[in-house]
Amino acid sequence: MTPLDNEFADDDLGDDLLLAALAQAEAGTSANPPPPRPPSRPPAVRPQPAVAGSKQTNLTSFITGRPAQQPNQRGQYGKPKTALSKPNAQQGVPLSYARAQYQSAVNTHNHHEVDKEAAKTWIYPTNCAVRDYQFNIVQKSLLVNTLVALPTGLGKTLIAAVVMYNFFRWFPEGKIIFMAPTKPLVAQQIEACFNVTGVPQDATIQLTGHTAPEARRQSWLSKRVFFLTPQVMQNDLNRGTCPARKVVLLVVDEAHRATGNHAYCEVVRELRQQNERFRILALTATPGADTKTVQKVIENLLISRIEIRTEESIDIRPYIHERKLEVITVALSETIISIRDAFYKILGHYSQKLVAAGAYYIKDPAHVSFFSLFQAREKWRQCNGSTLTPGRASTIEGDFGVAMSLAQSLQLLLQHGIRTFFASLQRYQDEAQKEGQRVSRARGALLRSEAFLELMQNLRNIMGDKEFVTHPKMEQLVGIVVKHFVDHEEEQRLEQSRLGTAAEKRETRVMIFSQYRESVEEIVETLNEHNPLVKVMSFVGQSAGKKAGSKGFSQKQQLEVIEKFQSGNYNVLVATSIGEEGLDIGEVDLIVCYDVQNSPIRMLQRMGRTGRKRQGRVALLLTQGKEEDAHRKSQATYRAVQNAIVSQQGKKLAMYPEVMGRMLPVGVSPVCVRKELEIPLYEKRGKGGRASVGGK
Repeated sequence: MTPLDNEFADDDLGDDLLLAALAQAEAGTSANPPPPRPPSRPPAVRPQPAVAGSKQTNLTSFITGRPAQQPNQRGQYGKPKTALSKPNAQQGVPLSYARAQYQSAVNTHNHHEVDKEAAKTWIYPTNCAVRDYQFNIVQKSLLVNTLVALPTGLGKTLIAAVVMYNFFRWFPEGKIIFMAPTKPLVAQQIEACFNVTGVPQDATIQLTGHTAPEARRQSWLSKRVFFLTPQVMQNDLNRGTCPARKVVLLVVDEAHRATGNHAYCEVVRELRQQNERFRILALTATPGADTKTVQKVIENLLISRIEIRTEESIDIRPYIHERKLEVITVALSETIISIRDAFYKILGHYSQKLVAAGAYYIKDPAHVSFFSLFQAREKWRQCNGSTLTPGRASTIEGDFGVAMSLAQSLQLLLQHGIRTFFASLQRYQDEAQKEGQRVSRARGALLRSEAFLELMQNLRNIMGDKEFVTHPKMEQLVGIVVKHFVDHEEEQRLEQSRLGTAAEKRETRVMIFSQYRESVEEIVETLNEHNPLVKVMSFVGQSAGKKAGSKGFSQKQQLEVIEKFQSGNYNVLVATSIGEEGLDIGEVDLIVCYDVQNSPIRMLQRMGRTGRKRQGRVALLLTQGKEEDAHRKSQATYRAVQNAIVSQQGKKLAMYPEVMGRMLPVGVSPVCVRKELEIPLYEKRGKGGRASVGGK
């Protein structure tokens, strides 16, 4: 049996004075203890220099205790407030200030009931092969608010399930919550966690916004483990139906989203106001696009420790299969170049008007981008928008709106192709027709202009040609996908001729990513020409399209598509960003990225869809120029962020002191017991919680 590391048990209260104070607080006594001997060393205070370019941050909260919250006659829980300070920006952490913070923490009575017998041990299941890195991360996450950053497919769910199981044992009255950003993710995680530890289904429930308020209230009273989206959690906290004081563990999936006013952040803020003590376990493939973003995630989720592994980490290398990366760069066709040059004249008209008005700074349409226009508009609104006449301000606003729409369409032409470009312009026309008299003067003038009308007719003529190719990428994509399946069939044939009936029949699957709905539809239409070798299906979000009859997939439909993909009904899935995050898509041998994301998080998520259980391959299709540059920048940013976290965590990122999240009484250091758990068959639940289908 392995005890929890002392570093994570009592080390943060190493001063005997603080230990005595905490013991007294946990016992609920007020007697004065005998004078302790002089401390042998000061409490462990981690230096907390700030992220480069910002002031130093000491992330500590003043915490005061009070009697446990009781439900009112309606069974609802009010919203008592705890005196919690916001992070202080300062240039150092004085020892006296740190001691005051620690003293505030230890004087707070832990209101959660602890099963002291169960808390003597923590259970690690041996039903699955024990991986050292998972074991070590679980061991630390039990006692410290931890951000776990693991490459996709390396078992973040197992880590969460084991931590949840032990909190279920330790805190018999506590509420355990698993938050995921979408309902399909929530639905998958509830079964995945059950299959790791077998937490009783009768104590577990999935809550959705469609659940009646009274049923949700009853569930909060009777259940102990909750799987839900942060929006549902936020609503129930605000209504007082969630007993916030009883929450002992909050698991946050896809935790890199926890920035700004995302619902994740609001949930944690509200919980902090009502509950002094609860553990947070945050899960992600990579915590942020840059160190400033990572720092925000740390602040918003009260993180005291980051457990990060990259594909180069020694302890995960045995579990990573080779992932071959192939970068394919294509040049624009002469047809696209001619369309681009004609479009430059239209876009340039608006960029030059904005420059002349002093609202923008780039005349050359070749260098205009949506992002630079967006930034310039925000700056113009702050500095000049209120000083102009309403008519003049409206004109500039209209020019910005048109220029931004045109810049987006230009990106579609260069990175996705002519048909997707045309669809975006056609949608722009359709939206203007629906708006009627409300359409801006700038947009109306554009749509009536001779240059725009000539461009649209030229595009129709080009697309009507039998030899029409939307983009050189499409030819590359079709060649890559068709060759993959032809090669696979040949490998299977040779295997069968060599081994006969003993040959193992292995299926292969491909996943293609493209950011835009129109592009996804075009890829599906093109690959359908190669059926039955290629059996393709789109996979898009609920609000992916604005065209009539194009509302995207409901979350139920998304899960149905995944099931059909896993069962072999389809062998190619073409997805927007909905396919990047979290969902268990199944084993994929080839990933094709039809476009490249500036965000290193999204690129990492895409690539992580292959190489999970066997060797995989990733093909990136890039257009020469801006898209090439964006890919290089994304890769450099990712490496810089990972390095900042791995090698300089203590220097560049400010953490909450580990004592602030302490849950177990002083002197309790659980010992690990490795055992095989008895896990019953999972029963999928229908409406009303009834068992409907046998589980896996």
